[in-house]
Amino acid sequence: MTRTPSLTTTLRATAVFILVVAVVCTPAAVTAAAATDHAPTAAAGAPPESPSNSTDDAGWQHTEHTRPAGDIVSLSLTLPDRIPNDHPVYIHVGGADAGFLDVVRAVDTDADGTITLGINTRTLGTSTSLSPTNTENVYYSGGDTVTSGVHGRLGGDPGPRFVGPDGIQVDGFADYLATVGLIRSADRERPTAQLTRPLQPGTYTVTATTNRTISAQARTDGATTALTSSPADGGFDTATVSLTTPGVHNITVNTAPAGAADAAPNATALAASMTDQRPPTTTDRVVIAANATGIYGHLAAIAGGPDALASGVAPSTLSTLEARTGEGVQFAVEATNSPVVKGPDSPPGIESPLEILDLSGADPAAASVYANASRGRLYVVVDPQAVADFQPSSGTDFQNLSASLTYETDPADAFQFDRGDNNIQTYYRSLLGGAGGDITIPAFPYLAPGTNETASDDFQVVTPRTRFDLRADSGDGRLLTRAQPTHVSGVTNLAPGTEATVRVSFAESNGSFGYIQRSTATVAANGTFTGTVDLPVPTVGETVTLTMFVADDTVAHTTATVTDPTRTTTAATTTPETQSETTTTSRETGGPTPGFTAVGAFVAVVIVFAGVGLRRRRE
Repeated sequence: MTRTPSLTTTLRATAVFILVVAVVCTPAAVTAAAATDHAPTAAAGAPPESPSNSTDDAGWQHTEHTRPAGDIVSLSLTLPDRIPNDHPVYIHVGGADAGFLDVVRAVDTDADGTITLGINTRTLGTSTSLSPTNTENVYYSGGDTVTSGVHGRLGGDPGPRFVGPDGIQVDGFADYLATVGLIRSADRERPTAQLTRPLQPGTYTVTATTNRTISAQARTDGATTALTSSPADGGFDTATVSLTTPGVHNITVNTAPAGAADAAPNATALAASMTDQRPPTTTDRVVIAANATGIYGHLAAIAGGPDALASGVAPSTLSTLEARTGEGVQFAVEATNSPVVKGPDSPPGIESPLEILDLSGADPAAASVYANASRGRLYVVVDPQAVADFQPSSGTDFQNLSASLTYETDPADAFQFDRGDNNIQTYYRSLLGGAGGDITIPAFPYLAPGTNETASDDFQVVTPRTRFDLRADSGDGRLLTRAQPTHVSGVTNLAPGTEATVRVSFAESNGSFGYIQRSTATVAANGTFTGTVDLPVPTVGETVTLTMFVADDTVAHTTATVTDPTRTTTAATTTPETQSETTTTSRETGGPTPGFTAVGAFVAVVIVFAGVGLRRRRE
């Protein structure tokens, strides 16, 4: 928005305040909807955020926000034209009846006419053992500048004006919190003492105002009198924020083309490259996708912000969350073929004797973590070639595995922040916690005691299988028909989208290569591929070697004799080309290769099954 405020307007502009007041803040206020498509835009089953119904340009760009508790809420406020870009905006988060209140000072630093604010609902109101959690780990402001009353110092002149229910101005933010009953006193407690556990599910109103005075009022409901907090003028626009109960909805194993685990530039590109084709091969990337909510705020705090999660982070980010036992989050990949014995010196990321993926010390090229927090998607990507236990078991061409994600609680006690030093100092509560405040006992912060959620998926990783489409001659040989150009095609169980190199080479009698032709072939959704090469006339009658590579790895090779398309053959080889009879393998022995179907005994075309006796080698 382009604004040209007058000098008079600029000089007389007053501070803008935004008050977020919880109307209801109880777990019963908002319940989690059951996920059906497992792709929540906000919370599972909740409608997407709707645009503001306001006809005025100034105000909230969305009037309704629904997000799972523990994740990140994104808000955007269009400023009134009369507010200069460099004038501070005060954003009030929470309220007296919500059990938590913060004041954020924001400046439209990028001068775009809006204030952008992401609120990490897991770190909001928390602290380390010595000081409040840094503002940048609680509020994400894009190109704007923010400071927080709870998570630092507000600064600025003039600052907000706080007035008690008796109409008398109080000294500052901490005194105001004491006045409305959120802390015992400014002398005895700090603003971080307001919460005993992370902000819980509930419905909150968010009010924007140009009045810098925030006042407490006594509200009587029958025989009960409670204090509330609101802007003096009632504000110029209101939105609601609903936090729902998070959970684990499902987990699926997908396949992506070969590459390092951290090859995707971001979570969106990763999701676009993967398919649900099963099973993945040892050449593909294995993508474990969890549809789960309530963990992205904590992961963002570990990773350094939500943008880092989207672009991919080291696997230790997820293992750090797991190691914080009280949080009650566990991710595991286990072998189900047979026990994988881990001794007493197993890495800290290994919890079970069957667990094979240690994220705590893994190289990001071997295993990496991505997240699309707005859609509730967590991705763990593994390159099987870099993780030995993802390779097929000895004597087999497959490995049976299982991936799982669990939110665990204690049967009796809910999550509370750690306050083990309560007898020494009372000012700060930790970001961490556990059942009853014990950081060694799991208690997912947003589930009731005794309520656990888990999802798992069994899958296989198998040896790559490829066969070339070749004609049969009158004996046991295979024929590659020369054309202009010559098409080298086949079918494979590699991930769709895989870019392979098909090579046709001819060796002279003295062992030197007479020629080498290469072509790029992309694996289609049905597993087929086609490469194109130019074979000279002198190659007719010669034996050539056909090889498929993915990166520098050989995944298939065979030999064939080049034939002229005009050559006549026996009746058995002039029948129109069809698929050869192939035994379909069961899931227990590696699964079928796409497009391999059995036909009758009279077959005119032999398709070489190049996966038999396959060995991996460098070109």
